[in-house]
Amino acid sequence: MSVKSIVIVGVEGQETIFAGQIIGSIAANEGYDVKISEECGVGHGGVSERVYVRYGDEVYSPVIDEGFADIVLAFELLEAYRALPYLKKGGKMITSAQKIKPEPRSLYYPDDIERRLSSAADVSVVDIQSAVERTEDMLAAGAAVVGAAAKDIGVVYEKWIVSVRQLVPEKFVKAYLRAFEKGYNWQ
Repeated sequence: MSVKSIVIVGVEGQETIFAGQIIGSIAANEGYDVKISEECGVGHGGVSERVYVRYGDEVYSPVIDEGFADIVLAFELLEAYRALPYLKKGGKMITSAQKIKPEPRSLYYPDDIERRLSSAADVSVVDIQSAVERTEDMLAAGAAVVGAAAKDIGVVYEKWIVSVRQLVPEKFVKAYLRAFEKGYNWQ
């Protein structure tokens, strides 16, 4: 298998890093060589997180240069827009419809951000708010984005469920699986 490159972006508290761990775990369980790298920095609404996940028969580096990501997963729209340069031609972006308004003097938030994303790339927007049934499940809301990307990542559904049960703390498994399932069946 050639190397698959995935960039995951979001802001602090959106489980961006955890999503990278789940995807990396699944790829490793499939027998692939996996490399993961994480970056945190100041974003528009606090700490911006970016995770690189690369897997395949042989992976030499976890870093993904601009223009080389097969898939970009975004847990917030402005972070999705900022990550567009990473997407390769013919790649796919899956993003949450969630908007976290920037701090007053930090960044401009375009009103037409979904249109801008759609005109620039193959973008699917997932409404994670409808993927969670209760407010307590918001911690698992990012699972809907991961679920929506699962088919594009190319791992069998049952293997996702096994990895989720192994990695997610028991008290959050049901909420995480509900959100993942809604995302998986979203398209």
